[in-house]
Amino acid sequence: MVERSSCSSVLLSFFRKGKFLHHYENYGATAKDIADWMKHPQPPQPKTPEVPWSETDSPVFHLTDESFDSFLEEHPAALIMFYAPWCGHCKKMKPEYDEAAELLNKGADSPGVLAAVDATVHKAVGDRFKISGFPTVKYFEKGEEKYTLPQLRSKDKIIEFMHNPQAPPPPEQSWEDKPSSVSHLGSEDFREALKKKKHALVMFYAPWCPHCKNAVPHFTTAAELFKEDRKIVYAAVDCTKGQNHELCKQEGVEGYPTFNYYNYGKFVEKYNGDRGEAGFTGFMRSLRGRDQGKGVKRKEEL
Repeated sequence: MVERSSCSSVLLSFFRKGKFLHHYENYGATAKDIADWMKHPQPPQPKTPEVPWSETDSPVFHLTDESFDSFLEEHPAALIMFYAPWCGHCKKMKPEYDEAAELLNKGADSPGVLAAVDATVHKAVGDRFKISGFPTVKYFEKGEEKYTLPQLRSKDKIIEFMHNPQAPPPPEQSWEDKPSSVSHLGSEDFREALKKKKHALVMFYAPWCPHCKNAVPHFTTAAELFKEDRKIVYAAVDCTKGQNHELCKQEGVEGYPTFNYYNYGKFVEKYNGDRGEAGFTGFMRSLRGRDQGKGVKRKEEL
C-alpha cells in the first residue's frame, strides 16, 4: 500500500493478509531496491548516531563562536572549513581535510593551519561570514578574511594552496544568470511553479559538479525546443543555494545531478535516461505522444 502525504513524499507500507507489518523508509530507492526488499521484508533498521567530527581523533582545530577570533589572533595563516554535519559533500571532504591537517597542523615549518566550524551549531560565526552553502572554505591572513576557495576539496589541492596562497580564479557566470528557457526554482516557488505544468523535468544540481556542467548545455537545448509548449517546463534547482538544500533533501536528492519528473507538481519518477539532448527531448516527446494518444482515443469514444 502507498500512502501520499501533503508534501508529495511517498510512504510505502507492507501488509500481509490484511495485516500491517512494516514501513519501507528507503526514500529515493529504485524499483530494484523495492523489489529486492519485497522478497524479504524487514522493519527499518535503527541508525547508529554519528559521532560529531569535533569529538573524533581529528587533527583539525575545531572552533566555536567563542574561540574563533582568539584562534585567528594566534595563527596568522589559517584555512577554515564551514560545514554542516548532514552535508554529504562535507562528509566526503572530511578525510581529505583531516589528512592535510595531519601534515600542516603538526609540521614545525607549516605555512598555516587548518580549522573547521560546525555552522549549524556555531551560528554567530556562520552568520558573520554569510555562510549559505556547505562546505564553504575560507582563507584568513592575520585575522582577516582573504579568499573564499570553492575549488579546494582534496588533500593535495589544500596543501598546494597553503604553500602558495593565491586568489581563486574568477567565478564563472552562473547558469541561473545566463538567458535560457530553463526555469530556475528555489524553495520559495518550487511547489507552486510545478503545479501549473503537466510535465516537468527538474534537474537538481551543484554548480561545482562536473557531471552537472556536462548536462547543462543539453538540458538547456531541450528546454529551448519545448519553450512554446505551455504544459511543459524544464526546471533546475541549485541545491547549494540558501534553503534549497532542505528542498533537495525532501525530494530525495542524494547525488548530483538528480533528475525528477513531476506531473502537476506531484513526483512521478526519477529520470535515469541519457543525459544528452536526445535523452532529455525524447523523454518529453514520449510524454506528449501519450497525451495526444489519449486525446484521439477520447474522440473515438465520443
